[in-house]
This record gives sequence, C-alpha cells and structure tokens, in this order.
Amino acid sequence: MTYVLRLLCLYAVTYGGIPSRLFNQWRADFLQSYGYEHLKTLHHLKTAGLLYEYDNASVNLSKIGVRKSRFGNLAKLLNLLPARKTDCDIRNPKDVSYLFNGAYIPLTYRLIEQVLVANKLPGFAEAAKNLAYSQCTQEVRSAGPHSGQNVMVLILGGCTYSELAAFRALGRSLDVNLIVSSTAFFGGQKFIQSLVQSPVVVS
Repeated sequence: MTYVLRLLCLYAVTYGGIPSRLFNQWRADFLQSYGYEHLKTLHHLKTAGLLYEYDNASVNLSKIGVRKSRFGNLAKLLNLLPARKTDCDIRNPKDVSYLFNGAYIPLTYRLIEQVLVANKLPGFAEAAKNLAYSQCTQEVRSAGPHSGQNVMVLILGGCTYSELAAFRALGRSLDVNLIVSSTAFFGGQKFIQSLVQSPVVVS
C-alpha cells in the first residue's frame, strides 16, 4: 500500500495535483481495497501537501502531465532534472545526480550549494521567491572561502538518506566538512508509513 501511495504522491507533487475525476475514482478503489480507515491517511497526505487533486472536469486524458506545476518551475530554474545524454559513471561522477541514476538533484542540495558557492545558479533569485527564501545567503558568502572549514546544516522537518549522501558528495567536492543535523532521518517508505493511519483493532 505504501508503494502505491508513494507513486501517487510523486505524481501529484511533480504535476501539480491529480485531476479530480481520476482522483475520485482512484480514492474509491483505494478505500475499497485497503479499508475506509485510510480516509484519515489520505487526509494526512493532503495536509502535508503530498497528495491532492485539482478541479478539471473536462480533463483530456491524453494531455495528463502537461499541466504546469510549482515543482516543474523550480526544477527548471534550479536544474533539478539534468538532461541525460549518457549513462552515469558511478566511478567517476560529474555531478551529484549519479546518486539518483542521473535523473534528479535534490532541492536541498541546490540550496546548500548556492550558499557555499556564490552565483552558482542564475535562476536562484527567481526560485527563491517561490520558496520564501531569506536573503541571509549574502551574509554567509561574505565570510570568504569555506575550503577546509566545518559547515553545519540544520534541516527542520526531516532529511532523507539520499539527501544525506548528496550532502556528503557536495562536501567532498568543495573540500568542506558538512555536518548535517535534522529533526529526523528516514527513507521514502518510512516517511509515508508515518502518515498512514493504523488499522483499528476490535477486541
């Protein structure tokens, strides 16, 4: 069940939601298969901004996925989805996307990279408006080169193990000792599982 939810959440986030007509049909099938106690699970996912619908009664099934989304805009500005011209060389990787088979670069990685490397991303200023990102990066940059220094990164809300691996790769490439602290460390399965409503046991 969690695998199904992960795929649907991924679709909703990357494409700006699921069309209402398809979402209602899927929700009915899901609840019949796994139990109506998971209405609360769907509510948790919606509240977290992971699984939601958009109203489009006349949606064209052949054009699903064309809809613009906030994620798509950020991915373009921050180059989160690099073009794959060749297969990744895991022994001599050119960028951190090799951790995701060359298909993705974490948003948190780009934010930290921008703090440590000034003007790395031309589209960062525009992307920061969508993220409500503060202007404190200018103060950090004025501290001078970070090579050989300890840099502590605090992530509120949780950090995945894949992101942690990406931060380590960034630290090695910049010769910086990145110390990552977070309120939680988890994988995708554990994260979704934490939002799943436990079944009610009747004695």
